[in-house]
Amino acid sequence: MTIRVPIAKPALGAEEIAAVTRVLESGMLISGALVQEFEQGLAERCGRKHAIAVANGTAALELALRALDIDSGEVLVPAMSWPSPAHVAAWVGATPRSASTLIKPRGMAKRVVWQRLERLPQRL
Repeated sequence: MTIRVPIAKPALGAEEIAAVTRVLESGMLISGALVQEFEQGLAERCGRKHAIAVANGTAALELALRALDIDSGEVLVPAMSWPSPAHVAAWVGATPRSASTLIKPRGMAKRVVWQRLERLPQRL
């Protein structure tokens, strides 16, 4: 017996299909009015003046590292993840380091990760 477990199956209904159709019909697949509307709504929801929509998570990670002026040193990346976090760290000039290497001594990983990440929301 073969069991198929989809990695990700989107739940698309009429509303989502209509939204995609509006974008396609507008002729503006990138940076159109709907993207601006999304950015404004996201900024408002997050209590910020600005928000930037990007094409994917990899682009978002790169913007985050550049916003933090990270262009050297080590960047902790998840041990079990898509390769994008490590790629982005290397692209900006830093050295990716797997967080799994910090499991010993006990509790060290948690302290190091939070020390580096606690500045992120304040700087963005």
